[in-house]
Amino acid sequence: MYQVSIEKDFPVTAEELYKAWTEPEALKQWWHPMGNDLLEVENSLQPGGKVRYVFEAGHQKERIEISGNYETVEPAKQLVYTWNWHLPQATVGNGHYKLTIGFESNGTYSKLSVRQDNFDSEEAIQPHQEGWESALNDLHQFVSQDKAAQ
Repeated sequence: MYQVSIEKDFPVTAEELYKAWTEPEALKQWWHPMGNDLLEVENSLQPGGKVRYVFEAGHQKERIEISGNYETVEPAKQLVYTWNWHLPQATVGNGHYKLTIGFESNGTYSKLSVRQDNFDSEEAIQPHQEGWESALNDLHQFVSQDKAAQ
């Protein structure tokens, strides 16, 4: 099995970063995978709790859903959860993964790490790697703007 692994430093504490990653209204402001709008968030932050995101995709206004369940919830430290894509009319692209998100504090700065496991080929990794790089750049911009506004 293959995995995507990416890290990025942020100019906020691990607690602030965790909130931006888990609070529905914050997520809706910065997270737009493949340019889609996040419409609904269900986020039960406890082991066994459900995580569910619904996006509006493209001109046809189709819906894309990602859902899963939390295995580990350590606020501002680590989240581990299943990550299942449900794409409309897809014969390929639906995927069942596991995400491990790490939050590491370094004073007023922090590091976020994302590991996505369960890829069956090396070729399948690239679009996900690019997607996470883009998402973390958007998250960085979001928390940086938020910090500047304070």
